[in-house]
Amino acid sequence: MGPYARGHGVNATSVDGVYTADPAKDPTAKLLDRASHEDLIRLAGDTHTRAGPSIVFDPKAARIVARARIPVAVVDGRDLQALRNAIIGKPFHGTLVG
Repeated sequence: MGPYARGHGVNATSVDGVYTADPAKDPTAKLLDRASHEDLIRLAGDTHTRAGPSIVFDPKAARIVARARIPVAVVDGRDLQALRNAIIGKPFHGTLVG
């Protein structure tokens, strides 16, 4: 992911970005380099569940960032280099939403 404008969010999670499906349940799930806000809403679902790898982003939060058009970097919070780069707007391993 390349640099992006200031005024962005960073979601540090237990997986390294947004996937096409839950990678714990679907071995064919693919990591997305980029995703639209609409993709994030669809993948987050419409009901709140507990945190964990099956939900990369809270459904309510997904709707809020979509409505405000806020770019969000989704990274593995254990990958400190990816997390640092996402925070400062440098290229990172993960998914850029928006």
